[in-house]
Formats: sequence, C-alpha cells, structure tokens
Amino acid sequence: MQVITSTPPLPLDAPQWARFRQREQLRKAMLEGRFDEVERTMAALEAAWWQSTGATDDHYTFLATGGGLFDYASVDAGLRLERLHAWREACPGSYHARQILGQYYFRRACDIRTAGWASEVGEDQWLAAHMACVTAAEHLLEAMALSERPALAAETMMQISQYLGQPDFVDALFRGSPMEQTMQREAFEPDLYEAACARLARHGLKPPGTLTATLPASLPPLQKGDAQNPGYYWLRYCLSLRPRWTEILAAYAQYLSPRWGGDDGEVEKFATGPLCSALNEQERNTVRWPGVHDALTLPDYPEPGDVREIAAREKIFKKWLARDLSDGLRFMSLGKYANFTHYSLADATLAHERHVESIRYCKPPETYLVVDGPFRDFTNLMLIKHIGDAHLEDTEGAYASVLQTAVRHFDEPTILTVAAFAWQFGMWGIEADPAIATKLIDRVAQLEPLYEPDAFTPMHACRMIWDGGFQKEATYLTRAFAERRVYSGAASMYDITGGIRADADPSLLDRSEADRWLVQAVEEGEPVALYNYAWRLEHVDKLDLTVRENFERVRDLYVGAMHGGVDMAMIRLASIDRRHGTAEGKQQAVAHMKSLVAHDDDHIAGEAYGEVVLAYKYGDGVPQSEFIAMQWFDRYKELFPNHSALEWMETQVYGSTGWQMAGRAMRAFFLGKKLSSEHLPPK
Repeated sequence: MQVITSTPPLPLDAPQWARFRQREQLRKAMLEGRFDEVERTMAALEAAWWQSTGATDDHYTFLATGGGLFDYASVDAGLRLERLHAWREACPGSYHARQILGQYYFRRACDIRTAGWASEVGEDQWLAAHMACVTAAEHLLEAMALSERPALAAETMMQISQYLGQPDFVDALFRGSPMEQTMQREAFEPDLYEAACARLARHGLKPPGTLTATLPASLPPLQKGDAQNPGYYWLRYCLSLRPRWTEILAAYAQYLSPRWGGDDGEVEKFATGPLCSALNEQERNTVRWPGVHDALTLPDYPEPGDVREIAAREKIFKKWLARDLSDGLRFMSLGKYANFTHYSLADATLAHERHVESIRYCKPPETYLVVDGPFRDFTNLMLIKHIGDAHLEDTEGAYASVLQTAVRHFDEPTILTVAAFAWQFGMWGIEADPAIATKLIDRVAQLEPLYEPDAFTPMHACRMIWDGGFQKEATYLTRAFAERRVYSGAASMYDITGGIRADADPSLLDRSEADRWLVQAVEEGEPVALYNYAWRLEHVDKLDLTVRENFERVRDLYVGAMHGGVDMAMIRLASIDRRHGTAEGKQQAVAHMKSLVAHDDDHIAGEAYGEVVLAYKYGDGVPQSEFIAMQWFDRYKELFPNHSALEWMETQVYGSTGWQMAGRAMRAFFLGKKLSSEHLPPK
C-alpha cells in the first residue's frame, strides 16, 4: 500500500512537538495496518493520562478524540473508514478501536450539521447527523463494555446528547425496551430520506442498520430527571471515573451558555454547584469561561463612541482578567481584550501590546482555536498601516511565533496562507524560503475540500495582504490558489487583472488574462463570476437573445448567480425574461419585480421599479400604458432621487428634452390607455 503523508515543512524535533511526532507515527501505522502498534501506543497514552493531574500537553485526548489517526486532507473518507473497521475486526477486544470509531462517526455528524446557527441547518442535514450519531452511539456502547474506565467513550456520549440529542435507541435501552431498528426509510418522506443518505455518502457513511449494542453492565442506573437530560447523566458518569475532570465540566458548561440557549447566570450557577465543588479557583474559572465569553462578545463588540457600553464591557474584561486563570485561558482572554481594544477603543497601539502580551501565555503547541476573532485582528494590525506610513513591528517575535506553530499544526488554511506570505517574502523576521512557501500553498489547496467557510477565509487573508500595501505579493498568492482551482481564486484574479479593484497597480492589469480567469471562475460555479459573465454576454458581446439558445445560456448564468446569493441577478433575470421570455415568463417577471420594490436594499428596489416602468412602457407582461409607466417612474423618482439609473430611465419614459417631456406627459394623460388602479404603484 502506498502511504500518503503530509508532514509539516518545519522540524518537529523539539520537546513541545512530541505529540505531532507521535501523530505522524500513528498515522503511518494505521495506514500500514500495524494495529498492534496502534493498540500499544493508545494503551500507553491512556495509562499516562490516568496518572496525570491536569491537561498539560495532553497527548491522549488529542490523538483519541480528534483527527489524530489520519490526515483527512490526504486520506479519503472511504480509506479512513476501511482502516478503522479493519482495526476493529483485527482487535475484537479493543476498547480504543470502538471508542475512536464512535468518535469518528460523531465528528462526521458535526460536519454534516455544520457550525451554522440551528435555523440555518436543513432538515436533511439534521436527519443525516442523527443517523451518524446512532452509529456513533452503537460503537461507543460497545467500547464501554470493554473497559473498566471508558472515560472518553462516555465523554463523547455526553457531547452527542448535548449537541444533537441522545439517539432514541439508547433511551430505549435505558427503559428496558431494546429496539433493533431506528431511523428507517419508511419513517420519512422519500425525498428527505434520500437527501440525508446522500449527505452521509459524501463522508463514506451509510444509514443505521440492525442495532446490536446493549447497555454495559457497569453503567449506573438513571436518577430522577436523567431521562430528560441524558447529557447530565453521562457527565456524572464521566466524573465518577475521573473526578475533577475540568475539561469535561467546561465542555458541558458551554451548552448552558446564552450562545446555546441557556439563561444568563446558568454557567456561573453550574460552576459554583456540587459537581464543581472539588475544583480549585483556576479550574472553576475554566468552567466559567463559556458564560464569561458570551458576556464579553454577545452582542458584538460595542461600536466606537458608544461610551456607556464600552465602559460596561471593559469592566467585565478587567474583572475577569484579575482572576486566577490558566495560561491557555489567559491567552484567549487577552486576545479577546486586544480585539475589543482595537475595534471599540480604536487604539491600534494598545491593541497590539495586548495581542503581544496574550502570546506570552500561548505555550506551543497551543494556538488559536478559531481564525475569525483575535487572530484576524492581530493579522490586521500586522498588515495594515495604522499609525502613519509604517507597519507595526513584530514585538518579541509574537506574530512570527504564531505562524511557526501553525505551520507545525499544518491544518488551518487561513493561517497557513499568511504563513506562505511570510516565508515567500521574508516577513516578520522569518527568513524567506520559497520552497517552504510552496509547500504551505499546496497544503492550503489540499485542505480546501475539508474547509467549512469561515468569515476569515484564505481569500480574505489575501485581500488583507493587498490592503496592507502588498499588492504584488497578494496577487502572487491569489494566482497560486487560482491555478490550483481552490478558494474562488480565479474570481479574485479576475477582479485584480480586470481592473475591478479600483486601486490596482496598472502593471497588474491584463485584459486577456482577466478573460481567462473569468471563464475559469464560471467553470467553478462562482456566483459573482456567473453574473459578470452573463452581463458581459448581454451588454458587451451583445449576444442576440432572440435566439433561444443564447437566451437560455444567459438565463442559466443569471439563475446560477441568483441561487449563489447575488441579489442583482434577480433583476437581470427578470429583465431578460421580461424582454425575451414566453408570455407566461414575462408576466411572472413583472410580478416578481413588483414584489421587490419594497426590498431592503435601495439599489435593488430602484432597479425593480425601473423594470416595472419599462414593462408598462413596452407592454411586456402587462398591458402597454405610457400613463402607468409614468406613474411608476414618478414614484421611483420620489423614493430614489439619487439612483444611478434614474437619468437614463427618465429619457426612456419622458424623453431627453423639455419639449419631449411635456409632450409625452400630455399625450399619455389625454390619449394614453387607462388601466385599473391595481396597475398603479404602491403608495
């Protein structure tokens, strides 16, 4: 078997990188089927974990509950599952083979559900995620039966119960009424079931089959209220196995926070409650963090100048930072404080100082958990000129150390994008090494299929580099991604080379290159590119839309752009339907435009008014009436006196000279076709 590895380009020989060295060894052993070695390694890690008193550089949970056994970017889902099941079959008595398999299914359920707000998750996503959790729970219960202290398997059951809900078959087992089948095809609408199965298939998963797991005999009986709150049951069980388990208490506390629908003060009540009574103050503050984090960041940081809210938020920050915090928690808290300082206080110098201070508490291999937040803000401070014409210095090498740690993690595409910039061009004291930069760019491209869009994407990082005055450097990175067909790089290259970015250096403009990138972006289905290409075919190339084939081509492009969230595509689609569609299509187009005249976006609303004006002027989808067209135009002019299309539209309706305007208005009033009031614009 060919072993595919993705090893970081920086050395892992220092003591702090031991977990990554061990990860590389485990990944190779899994792919080569050396399961006895995997068993021995996991057993040794677990034994050390039970002997430990804290989570300092915790190799065990890092490797047993995350992506420790595979590099997901280079090992596809089918091979990952094949190896995990092969391990399970090869080691019938293995707790870890089943525990990690259950954890794997749960993580895929999280991927299917996504990190979006619950209201944004589709019904088929919920169903597929719950299906994956059924299989996860089955493996986890089997794992528990094979261990005297199945802490991590129980911890995952707690996460499943709190995040997605305990599977119904587990509830049935606790009631003493085992079930063999759950979530079967006949229980759902056919289209919904098939859509859920399709989502599972993208991760190599199948819907649940016949269930064989039973409750382990070692599990304690339910107490009052556990049936309604199974997560609390699993939490208590975990604590019976590992008392003072701070991390699981903090994990449970996050589901009590306002962000997860909890009431204000609920996390604090839990942190001072009986389950946390054995913790010291630093550990208790770790449990408090989810509630404090919400108090600091929900709603968003106050706007500059909002004196009262800024003072209230700063008071919370200062009170929290005066507490006894672990290094990791102080790092996160100071990073939030720096972000608040930059945004709300508009003090770039002080914000930078606070970011640097936060990094003093970031002990490798720890790093930022997410990129949108303090890391994004720190990057902005390092790239954008905030004070005069100079960039801020990388005091103490703080920012460089963040990038160096991220390169060794080798798993976060946005940070690796900024790192590629640093190694390609020698930034922040990092010696230029184009070979390392190329490896980083390749890795960012390799990670793209796994990437769940964040508010700070690799393309946003490239744009921030551009805005920092590094246009050619940003173009280099953007072109590299475009050539690898990832992260909508082609669409960004079209903006750069086509002059869409008004501040672009003239040396970067190239019309033929722009055309090539636009075509590629269309091939990749980039919504804005679909819109731009359709507009170009219609207005620049003057494609004859009376030819049905041309009409369908342009229409399909606008439909794709509209489905991709480009609002102006609704207007353009209605425009070509109004002019060249079927009789029914014209009527629908005008009706749609009438529904958009109250759109929240004034530009969209104004464009909709304009389309209705032209529809009545030329009789497209509605009776022709210059009088009604003028009524709609006058209302349009009243509501949107500064709309960009107003002057052109006025010449279409009234003419371009005073005599024309007066003559058309009189003719429309006295001789024009009068229609019922339903055709008049809304007042």
